[in-house]
Amino acid sequence: MPAEQLERLLERRERGDDARRRRPEGMGLGLHIAKGVADRHGFELRLAPSEHGGLEAAFMGPLR
Repeated sequence: MPAEQLERLLERRERGDDARRRRPEGMGLGLHIAKGVADRHGFELRLAPSEHGGLEAAFMGPLR
C-alpha cells in the first residue's frame, strides 16, 4: 500500500479496499480513534505493511 494511502487510513470513515471486501460492515473509525489518542498523549501513530500481510500500527513516543 503506498504511503499516501496509509495516511488516508487515519481519516474518519476511510478504509482500504481489502478491509471493505473482508468486512463490509466496518465503519472505518478504529485507526482514526487511535490517531486521536496518540495525538492527545504526545505520541505518533505509524502505519506500515506487515511482513505477515495486512497492516502494522505502532505508537511511537517517549516513555515516562
